[in-house]
Amino acid sequence: MDQTKTEREIAELVGVSQKCVNTTKLNFQATSRVHNFGNCGRPPKLSDRDVSYIFRLVRKNPSTSYRQIAAEFNSKFEEHKISRETVRRVLAKKGIESYSAVKKPLLTLSDRIKRYKWCKEKRNLTDKDWAK
Repeated sequence: MDQTKTEREIAELVGVSQKCVNTTKLNFQATSRVHNFGNCGRPPKLSDRDVSYIFRLVRKNPSTSYRQIAAEFNSKFEEHKISRETVRRVLAKKGIESYSAVKKPLLTLSDRIKRYKWCKEKRNLTDKDWAK
């Protein structure tokens, strides 16, 4: 039983133009795929491997600046140079953004003594005592 339909019948059945059906059919015959290719825009400067190298640098030392990361990357990979803005964009895409550390005063001698005394007081407390 032959169930082939014409392009016009398919277009009416699906609710699209005959041109759309024809283009989709030609794309499928040429590439064995139905979807459109997203080959517009500039190709990415960094490969997935480059991006993972930048992440390793950040994980190794989270307090490293964007400029230092870019300099280390550029010294290791000669084929392409990146700026600190490129590093910032790559990390921001994955949810890593820069934050300034909160400035806190160092512990004074009296603070350390108070902490030590507090710890000695509380060291024998049970879980029930801490739950209060």
